[in-house]
Amino acid sequence: RGDLARDGYFGRERDEDIRRRYVEDELKKMGFKEKQIGFTYIVDAVLILMDYSGTPPRVTSEIYPLIAKEHNTSKEGVEHSIRNAIEAAFRNMNPAQLNYYYPYQYDKKIGRPTNSDFLINFAKLIRLC
Repeated sequence: RGDLARDGYFGRERDEDIRRRYVEDELKKMGFKEKQIGFTYIVDAVLILMDYSGTPPRVTSEIYPLIAKEHNTSKEGVEHSIRNAIEAAFRNMNPAQLNYYYPYQYDKKIGRPTNSDFLINFAKLIRLC
């Protein structure tokens, strides 16, 4: 019989899995689809942003390259996939539900927030929950 504390049953890996699942579940409630490549990239970006208490890292020049390296793709591919996932979710969600899950201002003309605004605001929102 193993020692649960020694074996890390409640350790860092488990905490990371729980945080990842929580972010994924909240995105799904907003209408994001897990099958989209951008879904995973958004989860990764939000988890990175949640770990910062001060000024967040720059999304385009710091977070995209980090995610691209992890997934063996380009930072342009990361940006494009995230943009497509955000566009699809905002296009398909009814306004009341959208306002509940994303209570921030966004450009109504383009029908969604910018990638950076969404990622930073969503990370803040998740951190508050």
